[in-house]
Amino acid sequence: MLQEFLVQNWHWALLALASGLWWLIETIRSATDTSRVTPAQAVIMVNRQDAVLIDIRPEADYRKGHLPNAISIPADRIPEDRKLEALRSRHLILYCDSGLRSATACKKLRAAGFPHVYNLEGGIAAWQKAGLPLESETQRKKK
Repeated sequence: MLQEFLVQNWHWALLALASGLWWLIETIRSATDTSRVTPAQAVIMVNRQDAVLIDIRPEADYRKGHLPNAISIPADRIPEDRKLEALRSRHLILYCDSGLRSATACKKLRAAGFPHVYNLEGGIAAWQKAGLPLESETQRKKK
């Protein structure tokens, strides 16, 4: 009976197998990937290791709202931006809106010889979902 079902619905069985394998691979990869940090881990790294938050979104998005004390280095300027060289030995946490573009930027920095580069998993969206604050340029100027 099961064999007959699998023969008649081989495409669904193959889809289920592929989905299961993808889920397993992603689970293992995320458990062993130390280059991604959660918002809570990022806060700890900033407080204990003096990590630097780098917003790789366009400058206009940065001005609207960013993580506290983050510096703006848009993705198209990584790894060439001069500000980065002074930060080479520091722990750098890159973020964007969702964590996808910052993952690519992290790879570029690692390839350029930056040893301590991390991606904020989920980006600024995950930061906000965790209930953590944002600041804007107008708030910064008032300080």
